[in-house]
Amino acid sequence: MKRLINNSGRRLLIPLQHPEFLNKKWGWQRQVVRTTELHPRTGAVGLIEKRRGFPGTLTLLADAIINNLPDSIASVPEVKNLIRRGLIRLEQYVEQVVKPATPPKESIQAPRLPNGKRKKEDTQ
Repeated sequence: MKRLINNSGRRLLIPLQHPEFLNKKWGWQRQVVRTTELHPRTGAVGLIEKRRGFPGTLTLLADAIINNLPDSIASVPEVKNLIRRGLIRLEQYVEQVVKPATPPKESIQAPRLPNGKRKKEDTQ
């Protein structure tokens, strides 16, 4: 896992132009775009509708740190550009695993007799 640290002192919007990030989890969406274009056969200008995919963006606030990013974040072109310019830092992030407390020990029970019954203890 990787960690991104913003050194720039201002908010950064990073478009996630990488095959691993082209899914809905990372904000990628498909929209209908309307444009006016010249028809190649008739020469008439008309309205054309095309479906186009748009990548999601990663927002880094000023002096913010984002943890738990996949290793492929380093291959996003905009991240490479910002690292080269010194605006962000990319570090290896090691998640600290907290071990659960040891389970409670079973209460001490009287030993079993050969017939499967428990031996009664004398209480005084």
